[in-house]
Amino acid sequence: MRRSKGFTLVEIMIAIAILSVIATLAYKTMIHTQTTYRTHRDMTEATQNARIAMETVSSDLRQASYGKDATQASILYAGLDSVSFIADMYDSIPGAETVSLYLTSHLDSATQNPSDRLIYRSIVDTSGVIIVEGPVAYGVADSGLTFIYFDRDGDQMSFPIVQPEHVAEIEIAVTAQTAHLESGIGYRDSAHGPTELTRLYQSYKSELRFSHGKVDKTNIE
Repeated sequence: MRRSKGFTLVEIMIAIAILSVIATLAYKTMIHTQTTYRTHRDMTEATQNARIAMETVSSDLRQASYGKDATQASILYAGLDSVSFIADMYDSIPGAETVSLYLTSHLDSATQNPSDRLIYRSIVDTSGVIIVEGPVAYGVADSGLTFIYFDRDGDQMSFPIVQPEHVAEIEIAVTAQTAHLESGIGYRDSAHGPTELTRLYQSYKSELRFSHGKVDKTNIE
């Protein structure tokens, strides 16, 4: 009676080697797929964070000078990463409020990025009482919010700006960062530059519009 032939040691070792190569390739493919997915997800989130930050800041700035007293300046403070202005944000509250937008030193605890920041908004009434204060944008890079100011002649104003009431145009730039560190790359930036918009707000004493990414303010008293 003829006995069935089994596998030799060499054949088994070859089979194990082949399976090891296949398993290694499958593992690398899985890791690459996961990394690509996470990178795409992080970049999408960072882009969205930058877009929300830009839209929020520019939307608030559109309200500058609305409902203010004629004796009040529109811009109270003009910093590199912060701005304060007068606007009547609440019809139910008498007088125009002081609105401040600024990049905080607070870290965004929702991400693993050790340096991303929050953009805060504070609104204070005429008696100095804080009505609202809190984050309005997340995942912004360190130094990721920048304001550039121009006077009525279109000339860029130098820091420190000692006469913010002379500000006639504001250019905004926002940069957000991804939440996770990429090996060999670090944290990716997603910049959202000035957005060109049309007419923003008009009253009988003030007119605000975006032009090539600048908030143009003419005839503001």
